[in-house]
Formats: sequence, structure tokens, C-alpha cells
Amino acid sequence: MRNENTSTRKKSGMVTDGFFVKPIYNDYRVKIRYSEIEWIEADNNHSHIHMKGMRPVTVCFKLQQVEQMLPEDSFIRISRSEIVNLLLVDRYCGNLLHLEGCSHQFYVTEKHREAVFSCFVELTK
Repeated sequence: MRNENTSTRKKSGMVTDGFFVKPIYNDYRVKIRYSEIEWIEADNNHSHIHMKGMRPVTVCFKLQQVEQMLPEDSFIRISRSEIVNLLLVDRYCGNLLHLEGCSHQFYVTEKHREAVFSCFVELTK
């Protein structure tokens, strides 16, 4: 029988495609897949996670706490109260973003404008 020290053993089977969260007023935890998140909005001490084809999941965490769980290469804050999935941006005009399959338009505040629009590669003359 092998005597393995579990504290030094490498973890296998880690969930890397999302995270688990406990929605407000529920006892169970649900998996939030990064690929399904469209956008996230702040609401005081809560956050609403909007996902493709689903009702928003409301959690008892501030937007900054949820932001720390997201991969930096796919999500960006566009204002004090909103984060969007960069991979779903399909067009923009001025400071307005549109996400694929979403009827909501997103306003990028001046503070976040440079960081947001530097993420896009453009073919221009």
C-alpha cells in the first residue's frame, strides 16, 4: 500500500471551465461556465450573472469578487457596474457594444474605454 502525502499530491480533475456559486435564496450550488456568461451586472452587494438562454443567477457577492473568478483574457469591466464577455462582442459603434444574441446594448465608460477597445483587432485603411 502506497503512503502518499495528500498535501503534496497534485490535484487531478480540477474544474477549469467555470466555477460553482450559491445563488441567493438557494441551498444548492450551480456551475457557472465561463463560455455561457454573457455579462454580469452589479446591484449593491449582489451581482446578476446573465447567461445564454437562461434567467440571471443572482449571487451575494460584489462585482469585484465575481470579477476575480473570471479569466482576464475573456472578460473585461466596461463600467463601474458591468462586465462583459469579450468573446461575444460582435459589433460596436462609438462607446456602445453589442453582444452576439443579446438585445441589451452596453455603454463603455470613459474610464474603461482605452482598456476595452485595445482588446479588438481592426482591419483599417
